Amino acid sequence: MDTQTNRLRTRLRTRRACEACKARKRKCDGQDPCTSCVRYEYSCLYRTRLPRKRAKEESEPAASYSLQSSQSPALLRPPTSSPSQFHTTPPNAPAAPTQPQRHVDCSSGMAFPHVLGLKLDPGHPPKLKGFGWNLGLQYHQPRSEKSITWIITHREWDRLFEIYVDNIHPLYGFLDTESIFAQSLTRWTNPNATKSYDHILCGIAAIASLFLPAHERLIERERLLVECARDMMEINSMIREPTHIDAQAWLLRTLFLRFSSPPHATWMASCTTMHIVEATGLHLDPSTDAATATVDDDVESASATHTGRLGPEVHRRVYWAAKLLNSWISFEFGRSRVVIQGSTCQPPAAMAHDPSSDMVKMFQFSEYLHPDSTASLEQLETGLREITGYDFNIGHLIMSQANVCFGFYRRLRVSNIHLNMDLLKVVIEIGTKALAASRQACEQGRPWWHISNVPFQFTCVLLAMDTSESLSKVNESLDTLRFVASTFNTPMARSALETIESLVRLAQKKKEQDAMQLSRSLMPLSADATSTPMTANSSTYPSTDLSQSQIQNQNQSQTQSQAQIQSSLDQVTDFSWSNSLLLNDPTLDDINWEMLFSMPLGLSNEQQPV
Repeated sequence: MDTQTNRLRTRLRTRRACEACKARKRKCDGQDPCTSCVRYEYSCLYRTRLPRKRAKEESEPAASYSLQSSQSPALLRPPTSSPSQFHTTPPNAPAAPTQPQRHVDCSSGMAFPHVLGLKLDPGHPPKLKGFGWNLGLQYHQPRSEKSITWIITHREWDRLFEIYVDNIHPLYGFLDTESIFAQSLTRWTNPNATKSYDHILCGIAAIASLFLPAHERLIERERLLVECARDMMEINSMIREPTHIDAQAWLLRTLFLRFSSPPHATWMASCTTMHIVEATGLHLDPSTDAATATVDDDVESASATHTGRLGPEVHRRVYWAAKLLNSWISFEFGRSRVVIQGSTCQPPAAMAHDPSSDMVKMFQFSEYLHPDSTASLEQLETGLREITGYDFNIGHLIMSQANVCFGFYRRLRVSNIHLNMDLLKVVIEIGTKALAASRQACEQGRPWWHISNVPFQFTCVLLAMDTSESLSKVNESLDTLRFVASTFNTPMARSALETIESLVRLAQKKKEQDAMQLSRSLMPLSADATSTPMTANSSTYPSTDLSQSQIQNQNQSQTQSQAQIQSSLDQVTDFSWSNSLLLNDPTLDDINWEMLFSMPLGLSNEQQPV
């Protein structure tokens, strides 16, 4: 009996064990990845020793590669002729989920020991880790104990997931919704299921909860979802290399902050997302790893998830969504964006009725808006005309189109004050269309950030244009912002309304002052004031030889003249007639009107025109 038991145990033993199980002295089932690594979220890797003869034959190519790599700043990629450090899958199986070795500059301090090891011992080079990075004080970070199953039921999450799929996913599409839903089923039904998707599940629920009616929103539950996702993302970045799951989770966090938080927090999250994208290699086109990628690969993304990889189209959408959000947020906030060197990821395939593809097209034109861009005025005007050439029927796209147009206008205005009137009309038309989209989204309870940003920025643009046509649209733009502020009644919306109303009052005051100056110029000067020139020694009376009675008579005459001028000015209450008088004539821009109105004319009775 003991002999049969020993034979059975011998048959159940695996021939290999992963490095994680060896280090922790756990039982490994030899699968790829093994059950233990999946449960505890370890990186499952298998080390394979090559025969000495083969290692010796391939040592020269490996050494040659290390020398070439040390001389050029190219990305560190294992050569096809050199032995790989780990063997994780059979030859015909898909690649491992993460391959951080491919995305490190070979001239960096982290990669150089590995390059040196390839030259000295190609079979066993040091791993790509931060050896000597620091002393490793408090290196072991405990894993997050938070769980989405403690915060929300699967039925509640399922409803929020439907809201996300209906409202957010069509516009950005960087998630494989079928795979995410399958993971959610496993998460709530299997108590031993891994928590590796919890930050994505929490991010989806947090964003979708913003679209719930006001009386159904649970602020405390929303806060717990956000904290759970944030803690998992921060801790994961300290205990292991990031994966594409982390990149998608950071994208969700960026979107949530764009909905709800100040610009600085949103900008920081978008920059972090781009760094995660670079660390996971999502900036490289999937065709570099899989030459058989086709346009229809997005359909197979669900099956691709079972191999630990993203489908090619989802891969591209993750990269372009991260780049789009980081760039547009940086442009609006006036900060630097993250530019990844060596990016080769192509835009996602254009498909009919695909809003996310249209978003990428608009973004490609907005590259001219980069502060360091050397685009000429002709290129900026061409880009603006191209953007306005799109005819969208989705509110989010219309409002995004308007924001890009406003960016082009601001850039053109800085470069050239006298803009083409046709371009101004185009910007006004797009802005007016976006106002209707903003009001519609507000009525539907969709709290897109555009619904307050569009009327606010559009009003600023209208005031800057300062034409009769632009000023006639200020009322509609302000009314839209008032409707948004009254509907959502948030401090941010009220502050935006108060700020733009103060700008309109300042513009109105400037118009009134200009009209006052023009009205004063039409008032006739008194005969006594114009007959005798003023002297340098007397700023009030023309001569010191006048008698006391003459001085009193002249003083009374000047007082009466000033009273008549003031009485005439008080009767002028409507200055609308002056909106297009002189103010918009470009030939008069170089005249110093303030000096002209303030300096004395110095004309005698003989010099005055008849």
